[in-house]
Amino acid sequence: EISRISTIIEQFLKYARPPKLSLTNTAADKIIHEVLDVVGEKARAEHVAITVNVESGIMCRCDAGQMKQALLNIMLNAIDAVGNGGSVTAGAQKSNRNIVFTISDSGPGIPDDVLPKIFDPYFTTKEKGNGLGLSEVHRIVTAHGGKVSAGNRKRSGAVFSILIPDHR
Repeated sequence: EISRISTIIEQFLKYARPPKLSLTNTAADKIIHEVLDVVGEKARAEHVAITVNVESGIMCRCDAGQMKQALLNIMLNAIDAVGNGGSVTAGAQKSNRNIVFTISDSGPGIPDDVLPKIFDPYFTTKEKGNGLGLSEVHRIVTAHGGKVSAGNRKRSGAVFSILIPDHR
């Protein structure tokens, strides 16, 4: 019980502190592929197809570790959402003076009443979730001077976009 409470307090304190960024120029495809290395086994076990669509040569000035964490949180949610036989697409592209990471899935999408709350701390629709994953994504992206957004695709599924200013 003490261990469980300690974990909750650590998560709260981690969320309350602004992240310290260690900015480097990192290839966007490297960030995405390293996230896929982490989620690959889970995706294979759940028969989820993952597609990567990254423009070559895109460099992102960011804290690579924290950006990987943000993309990992979204990717894990996407894999959970699509279930057995679904698909997830991860991508990155340069748009004007920004780098845009996207993760889209073939799941049911995000209900309209849930969408405005998904980045709120401790909001979750998962039975065993703690509601910190997407709020952590928001915290990391805003620390980079960027924006994160979520919505539903026209046919089915959700799409998340992370926009990071290109400060190289």
